[in-house]
Amino acid sequence: MKKITKAVIPVAGKGTRFLPATKAHPKEMLTLVDRPVIHHIVEEAYHAGIKEILFVTNEEKGAIKDHFTRNTALETFLKDKGKHEMIENINTFHNAISFHYVHQHTPNGSGDAVLYAKEFVGEEPFAVFYADDILHCPESTPALTQLVQAYELLAQETASLCSVISIPTKDTHRYGIIQGEQREDELWHVREIVEKPKGKAPTNLASVGRFILNHTIFPLIQKSEPLHNEIYLATALNLLAHTGNLYGYTVSGEWYDCGSKQGLWHANIAMGLHHPDIQHSARDILRSFQDKP
Repeated sequence: MKKITKAVIPVAGKGTRFLPATKAHPKEMLTLVDRPVIHHIVEEAYHAGIKEILFVTNEEKGAIKDHFTRNTALETFLKDKGKHEMIENINTFHNAISFHYVHQHTPNGSGDAVLYAKEFVGEEPFAVFYADDILHCPESTPALTQLVQAYELLAQETASLCSVISIPTKDTHRYGIIQGEQREDELWHVREIVEKPKGKAPTNLASVGRFILNHTIFPLIQKSEPLHNEIYLATALNLLAHTGNLYGYTVSGEWYDCGSKQGLWHANIAMGLHHPDIQHSARDILRSFQDKP
């Protein structure tokens, strides 16, 4: 089995749900406590052993490239102030990960974005992140690490793997829900991803934004029928499921949809309660609201 060393992160969306905050600022750079959302995503990739990341971006997302490029003037300033720990904090990834960028000039959907990575990944298996999806795992290993470990145990080079997470049954109509057979406690053989099921859902396991794919996904993306003028990765994943080569792994952790205002706010609270610098004061602040009418 080849190691997973490459990741693809589509970030070309307009972020209109967060206007006016995203008028001149990428939504991926909105913060969770003291780090941008995209920083948390890359940190997860780093811990999973990813060595190269391709951002599928556009000309309006220069701040993302700036964030992952060394700033020697800032480093000199911090060094002169004796703030060496801060230098380490802002340079965590620079010696470990190579960053690449390609422009998706028109945001034509997640499938189209992944197709831009075809030359980058070649014949290697690779990870895909949805940058809106934060999987917070304070009590376990990071989500992609869990997925990589499951992929290595699966030991099937033709297989692809998607992360799934258990959600309340009342919410299944809002998400893509997997249908299939349970192989082990956390592993499922996926036969279908039912998008926003009406009536009774086949399971309560939602497909969320972490995937390990291989080159066989690209012709399936090219075969996918557009929906609302966009090509969705989920469509290609369903075609893949019909070949018997898609599996789902139940990730241990909490999922936050940071593509919505409520999800970003919820993630900030949850991560603040685990942040070593503010966790105690965060709890005090939340308690203070309980006493207010």
